[in-house]
Amino acid sequence: MKNFKEFLLSLDDSVGETEAVKRYNEYKMDFRRQQMQDFFLAHKDEEWDDHGGDPYHGVRPAIRRRGPSYAPAALGPPGPPPHAAAPRHPHTGQARQHP
Repeated sequence: MKNFKEFLLSLDDSVGETEAVKRYNEYKMDFRRQQMQDFFLAHKDEEWDDHGGDPYHGVRPAIRRRGPSYAPAALGPPGPPPHAAAPRHPHTGQARQHP
């Protein structure tokens, strides 16, 4: 991709500064679009396996066993903070009992 100075050299001298910036932004968008298209075409026949949606694919087995509830000790245990009030019934205002 050309830098702005290189791009300016390719423009006609009659192009103003505002128009030059506008064209350069269009040039950058087209350049990136072309790069994405080239990448897609180069790799479209490769296998793109998401491993069945397994979020732990490639994660060490020790962490995998802990599952989504795992949180490092520095972050504290998962769940609501200890100071969180118990949920209340919307009509009676009494604390709800967990089954």
